[in-house]
Amino acid sequence: MNKKTLGLILIISGGLVWPVGFWLKLKPFPYILVPHIILIVPGVILRGSHLIELIKKKRGK
Repeated sequence: MNKKTLGLILIISGGLVWPVGFWLKLKPFPYILVPHIILIVPGVILRGSHLIELIKKKRGK
């Protein structure tokens, strides 16, 4: 499994936290939002978004 595939799996899992959390009748904060952020942020970093590439290029100057 490469980094992009793992990143995509984390992003999809982070997105599914919301419907599952509402189905279980959980409060949005902290029971839904915290796992959402914990899964989405590493997923975006592993997937390699265009915005992160721009930030890396600007720091390299």
